[in-house]
Amino acid sequence: FILWPGYQQIEQEEAERDLMRLDNALQHDLNTLSLVAIDWANWDDTYHYMQDRSEIYLQSNMLPEGFRNAKIDNILLLDLQLQPVWSGQLDDENNQLTESHPDLLQNLQQAMGTQERGNGLILAGAEVHLFAWEGIRDSQGSKPADGMLVMTRRLDAAYLKRLARQLDLQQLQMLITPSEAPASFSTRVQDVRLRHNTLTLPLLGTVYGLQLQFDTPREITRLASDSLRTGGLLTLAGAVTCMLLLYFQLHRYISQPLARLAETVVRLGEHPGNLHGLEHLSGRLDEIGTLASEIRQMHLRILSLSNHDPLTGLPNRRQFDQVLNERLLSAGPRYPFCLCFIDLDGFKPVNDQFGHKTGDHLLQLLALRLGSALREQDHLARIGGDEFVLTLDGVSSREQATPILERLLHEIRQIKRVDEHTVEIDASIGVACYPVDAQNIPSLLQRADQAMYHSKQQGGGRITFAADVPCSEILDVHWQEKRRLYSRPLDLPADQEV
Repeated sequence: FILWPGYQQIEQEEAERDLMRLDNALQHDLNTLSLVAIDWANWDDTYHYMQDRSEIYLQSNMLPEGFRNAKIDNILLLDLQLQPVWSGQLDDENNQLTESHPDLLQNLQQAMGTQERGNGLILAGAEVHLFAWEGIRDSQGSKPADGMLVMTRRLDAAYLKRLARQLDLQQLQMLITPSEAPASFSTRVQDVRLRHNTLTLPLLGTVYGLQLQFDTPREITRLASDSLRTGGLLTLAGAVTCMLLLYFQLHRYISQPLARLAETVVRLGEHPGNLHGLEHLSGRLDEIGTLASEIRQMHLRILSLSNHDPLTGLPNRRQFDQVLNERLLSAGPRYPFCLCFIDLDGFKPVNDQFGHKTGDHLLQLLALRLGSALREQDHLARIGGDEFVLTLDGVSSREQATPILERLLHEIRQIKRVDEHTVEIDASIGVACYPVDAQNIPSLLQRADQAMYHSKQQGGGRITFAADVPCSEILDVHWQEKRRLYSRPLDLPADQEV
């Protein structure tokens, strides 16, 4: 009875953390949708369309394939009085665009008011959508807004299923409430096995609210109850024979599995990713199996965090090292590729003038644009503040690499506005091809790095191949010191060739 309230408090706090994770995941998707809306609204083509209503703009940009690639279900172009100029809704089944639901426009007019930017949840008929809107301006931001661009994404069963799988939630479902309610969390005991949790969010422009509900297994309470019950039984079991029998049973079913679990956890520290022992123990239908499953899930989450850049979601240097090592060791010289160093030009002034928050948003937008421009087999990673590295698989010459890299430079130069600030960025790219320019990883990295530095020396905003760097060119002392501080060599001896 002394411990019981503590177990219930831990269970309550765990349920509230799950609700917070769900709320953060929705807000992350809304912010991502806002970034896409900002990008589209600041295109000069969009601004000119609001002035001349040219059908060429619609024929070139408002296509079902574009909606699918951007994961958008509705786009609406509204004038300054929030009256529709053009609207389109993706009909995936017939691969066409249809007119947006009339209720959506009515609710948007109520929700947006006089604000030029925002996001939230909204109703379109019986469907719930995530939506974001942005004032339409030219790319320089020198003229007042000439209308509003609105984008929506359905919050349907498929979206909830993906969200539940991502957050490891059980029975995630939504319910539209008949009365407007502020954002809130609530959690209550459903029965001895489940705790029922609810996240309530407002549906803008209406008198309705959205409830997202899911159940949390009461594992903590159940484990506490089992432990207390077992302790009481053990206290009553005073006979020597029963104690001996209990000892052997505990040794077989608890002590040995726990020892194996401890050994497996130690091995995880020495060999990350080796989950064989945990997979065996997680098949048990008892507390040890539950503990093994939770350790396995926690380890997988840690591996994911250690291999990805938390700001952009791109692979980090550690993950890229592994990919590059495995690429060379498994494929060898029969499969050529190009290694590219990408260093942004003009990023530091953005950080200095507009702050690190704007710089972070710029990097996030840049990662989205570069990822959409690359081929499926290419690998892009962020290895520093404004430094990226890229491999182009199956590319062995400048004739093959140049169109891809020119496309990347074009995408970078298209970023004109971030957080209502006008920015001007470019990139210096250095390219080294394997096995033509180098036959081992350290040499390949050095050649690509020298080529990128050569691009910088020539004024930036260009592509330099390793073969074009003069043999007599030596990196100055300042640049060598910078590379020692911000880059580490791959874990492969310099003399090892593949």
